[in-house]
Formats: sequence, C-alpha cells, structure tokens
Amino acid sequence: MNPTVFTPYGKVIKAAGLTVHARGVNLSVGDVCMVKGIGQETYGEVIALDGDISIIMVFDSIGHVSTSSIVYKVDGFDKFYYSENMLGCVVDAFGEVLSDDLISPSNIELKSERLRFSERASVSEHLDVGVAAINGLLTLGKGQRVGVMAGSGVGKSVLLSMIAKNTKAEICVCALIGERSREVIDFIEKTLTEVTRKTTIIISAPADSSPLKKIRATEYAMRIAEYYSSKGKDVVMLFDSLTRYAHALREVGLAAGEPPTMKGYPPSVFTKIPQLVERSGNTKNGSVTSVFTVLMDGDDENDPVVDSARAILDGHIMLSRKIASRGQFPAIDIAGSVSRCMSDVVDAASFEKSLKVKQMLSIYAENEELLSMGAYQAGGNPDLDLSIKKMPAILAMLKQKPDEIRNMAISRQYMYAL
Repeated sequence: MNPTVFTPYGKVIKAAGLTVHARGVNLSVGDVCMVKGIGQETYGEVIALDGDISIIMVFDSIGHVSTSSIVYKVDGFDKFYYSENMLGCVVDAFGEVLSDDLISPSNIELKSERLRFSERASVSEHLDVGVAAINGLLTLGKGQRVGVMAGSGVGKSVLLSMIAKNTKAEICVCALIGERSREVIDFIEKTLTEVTRKTTIIISAPADSSPLKKIRATEYAMRIAEYYSSKGKDVVMLFDSLTRYAHALREVGLAAGEPPTMKGYPPSVFTKIPQLVERSGNTKNGSVTSVFTVLMDGDDENDPVVDSARAILDGHIMLSRKIASRGQFPAIDIAGSVSRCMSDVVDAASFEKSLKVKQMLSIYAENEELLSMGAYQAGGNPDLDLSIKKMPAILAMLKQKPDEIRNMAISRQYMYAL
C-alpha cells in the first residue's frame, strides 16, 4: 500500500531496539502502521502513546529506519482471515501459508469470541490421549485446560507430539510459538499422518520471530479454535509454549514503558495469560481442549509464569529432570501432577485406584534414599512394603515409547493390574 497526497503521515523522531517513535499523525494503541524509509518499508503496531508521540514496535527488522522515514496507518491488519483449505498447512501470524500448498482465496473473517459463564458447559466426558500415565492416573476431560510443565530438555515437546498423534479430535490446532523452527518439520513428518494432517492446522511463529508476531500468532490460533468450536466441533489445541508467549508480552510491555515486577514481567502479562486460557473450554455447541507447555526457567517451580499458569489451569502435568535422568519417559512426576477434572470424568472405583497408585509412588519417593542405602528392613512399614512390591508394575505403566499408543482401555488394564 502506497500513500497518496491525502494520506495523513507522521515523521520518525527516534528509533531504538524494535521500537520507533513517531510524531505528527493521529494514531491509537493497536493501530498497524507502515514505517516507510528510503528503499525499505516495514509494518509495525502502536503499543503505547506518550503525549503526542506514538511508540510503534515493528514486526520485522528496524534496519534503515531514519529520521527521514514516514509513518502512516494501514487499514485491515486488525482483522484475521482464514480459509478452511488451510487445514493440513503451516501458516504464519498473518495467515500466510508457509508450506508449498496452494490455497484458494475463499477466506472468512475470524472474530474474537468472548463468552459469558452462562454460555459455558462443564467438563463431563473423558479425553483419550493415548498415554497410559495420563489416561490412568491423570485422566483429562474434553474441554479441560491443562499445562505440561518442565525445565528445558526434559521432554515437553515429545509428550505434546504423543498427545497430538494419539488423541482423536475433529480438529487439531497446533500453535508453535517461540520454539525451534526444526520442531515444525518434526511435527509434520513424525507426528502427523496423511489422515490426521487433513484435520490439523499449524500456526508457526518460531524463536527468531518478533514479539508482536508471536502474540499475533497466538491470537490467530485461538481464533481458529474458537471458530471450529462455534461450528459444533470438538477441537484440541496444542500450544508450545505459554512461556514464550509470556516472554513476548514482557518485551512489548517493557518497550511500552510498563514497570517491571517479578522477574521483569510487567503487570499486563498476568492479565493477558488468563484471558487467553479462559477462551478454551466447553460451550453449548462444541469444545476447545487446550494443552499448554510451560517452561520452568532454571527448573524453578515458583517461576511467576509457572505459578500463574498452575493457578488458572484445570490441571498440570509436571515433568521431572530427576525421573528423566533415569531413562523413564515420559518423565511425568505423578505425585506432583494433578487433573482437577478427573473426578468428574471417571467412575469412583477408577478414581480411588488412581489415588492408591499415587500414594504408593509418594511413599516410595519419600523413602528412596533409605532404600538405596539398604537401610530399610522389610516388614517395618506395610505401606512401603506394598509400594516396593508394586513398583516394577507401576514403572511398566509409566514408561511408554513415543510411537506406542495406549488407549483408555489399555491404560485402565495397566492400572487395575497393580
């Protein structure tokens, strides 16, 4: 889009980092602008106002921006468009197809869904994710919001791909936000089959994307999930990762002049994360079941993003580096994990059985050091004796290869055999 003599424009007065300060044009927070210099132009979004100065963060590079550059508003970028022909494709934050697929231009506008609590429905039906440890001991429900929490390199993405491959969903929306570009190729080649690809769309904003692209890609993914849910579909949304989204919000908030609080996060981050999470769930028409990965920086369980996510999600699956070091994958810490909807989606006998297994794991973990030293004599603690006896069978249930599928029936067989 090129400006005309009638296009209002302003002048750049300062450029630093990814932000441009402009004066002389009337803009509002959230407006998308074109920053046009000599030989280069880049899009940006107004993130704050300081008197008559508009603070704009660019979507790409700030290179070649100078005080001779002009800024003018661009219309239409506040809307999100989607084509059902995008299923099976990889798209970016603007809906541009990144794969080699040809897409017809029959696009529809995606509007944001803000539902009242009366339009929501309770979680009442279990969701089979094909992972025995989750199906049996941390049963998830359709419409639940759950977090997979771990430090770096413990297996979050692998577990997420197992859930993606094994869960039967009418539509799967996979948002890869701030992660490695290689994971997009791995997800397509190793996770999706010819059948599941037809019901899956991948929204990618890799690690080298700007903060604004990561935020926009997140919004785009959620709007696609809401669109299919409103059409009566059961949607599974896989989001990797919520922490990278929070990092993007932090960069934008600090650039806008917000004060840093815990670990440098401005207050708006802890407002926008719940707003994102609360858009998932069951409605009168369909459902959006969301699985968010959450990176624990430095394996800190009290990290602000981890703590916030744990408080607002309907459950969390903790992955342990200690368990992973033993070669047990997925490295789920059953005792430290919880599914808040489990009691609503399984029968009373299965729920009681899962509690007993968790109790055995907890007792064994508390006495593990004593056992490794050979200081425990059998018969001293009947509960510990039972835990020691059952531990090989429990570990057989918890260990699972990435390409192995254990549906709900098989998972319960494992659990009831303990």
